[in-house]
Amino acid sequence: MAALLSEHKNRRIVANSYGAYLTLQAFVYLDVTPKDFILLSPVMGKAKAKDRAYMSRPPLTKRLQVVLEEGRLLRPESFKLYIGDEDPTYDPLVTEDFKEYFGEANVVVLEGQGHMLDRELTTSQYLST
Repeated sequence: MAALLSEHKNRRIVANSYGAYLTLQAFVYLDVTPKDFILLSPVMGKAKAKDRAYMSRPPLTKRLQVVLEEGRLLRPESFKLYIGDEDPTYDPLVTEDFKEYFGEANVVVLEGQGHMLDRELTTSQYLST
């Protein structure tokens, strides 16, 4: 994935859910700074459903946290991350780490939104940035 992102470094990249998680993982290996990323409902670590017995932890979440803490995660020229506060993958503590790293204005928590963000929000207001 890192090679593909490097090849298309001047394009806007929009990734959703687990694809957004894989994109974050690829940031560890990129040797060029791509221009423009929008991540929608990224899996950023452990996920728990509030309404049913479901828990998931994708591979390499600890590595992602370590490179974030060490300041070794790539910072694209333009970066936006959107996640709903009702998303099972939303973790306020992890989200705060991302806000500190990428900037408060670049990590947006959408009230009342679950994992599947409202299409009108994502196609008009957010993708027009």
